[in-house]
Amino acid sequence: MANNPPDGRASDAPVSQVAVDESANPASKQTDVVPVSENQPLAASPKQSDANAGNGGPGAAKPVVVTVKLEETPPPPPSRSNAFWLGLTLVNIVLIVFLLPSALLKNDRVAFIVQIVTTVAAAGVFAAGLVYFKNLASSLPQRKWFKVVNIVALCLLGPVNVLRLPVVPIHPQIEPAGAKLKVDDEDVEHFNDRLRLSVGSHKVQITPRLRSEGTEKTYWISYKDVIRAVFKDYTPRWTPLQEVTVGTKEPNVEVTIRMKGGEFDAEFRENPPATAGQLPFGPKPNVNDTFIYRGANYETGGGDAVKLPYGEYEFVARKDGCQKQVNTVVVINKDSEADVDFPRLCN
Repeated sequence: MANNPPDGRASDAPVSQVAVDESANPASKQTDVVPVSENQPLAASPKQSDANAGNGGPGAAKPVVVTVKLEETPPPPPSRSNAFWLGLTLVNIVLIVFLLPSALLKNDRVAFIVQIVTTVAAAGVFAAGLVYFKNLASSLPQRKWFKVVNIVALCLLGPVNVLRLPVVPIHPQIEPAGAKLKVDDEDVEHFNDRLRLSVGSHKVQITPRLRSEGTEKTYWISYKDVIRAVFKDYTPRWTPLQEVTVGTKEPNVEVTIRMKGGEFDAEFRENPPATAGQLPFGPKPNVNDTFIYRGANYETGGGDAVKLPYGEYEFVARKDGCQKQVNTVVVINKDSEADVDFPRLCN
């Protein structure tokens, strides 16, 4: 039987029992100690067995049970290796958050859902699994797969986040002065002839201050252009669109419009603006600096308005079955109100 503490409450700590034999001769004070396991019945010492066998009476020595409390060994403190791998996990989580679109994080519904999920997750951790997750977090850095996943994640997420930073400089030429500039639908407030972009495709919008200076024009910068800008200076020309009136005196006149000293950008070639009269207007096949406009099929011809970026252009009018053709050069800028009026080509 085990002795309880003096206050009468049973102790929860593990105990070990030992049997002590006090000899019948008080002068000798000789004691035998026999270790006993926690649930093992108490056994008598050899001297007790002899004494009990000799007289078997109440004078026999009685064993004394001593209770010994064993203190629990505290867990070792976290190692530097564990701290490193847990810190690397945190870095990867932050990199993932940086990759989320800002528009998604600003959405009220998404933010509300994130708050609910965060609150429920926190309550669940503290209420149901605080100890479990503490032990799990301490053991994960010691597992091989955990280290491999973190190293691979860092190798992938690191370069992706670097590519999203505006680190590539370009030097666009913007006309007219003071035009409003947008990159990826965000206003560029301060522009000093240099713009930094991340590696990827970008949408650029140029809007003039005054209606007389033209209308808004959209440009696209491909990721290939940005990569080339790393090794070579990239100086695109961005201008609004200006209307040019084209007049003909006979039906079905074909007008070739060639940009001198430059090329039409890819966005303009792929999505040319419609003319005022909804007449055919598009790029010449396999050529980047030429567009073709076909006039109305009225007997007396007619006038129409086409929109072109700022620049110097050569207009050439032709008509099937006619030998004559007319060339004219027009400069389009913020101050020009260009009109190109062609005479009759067939006599």
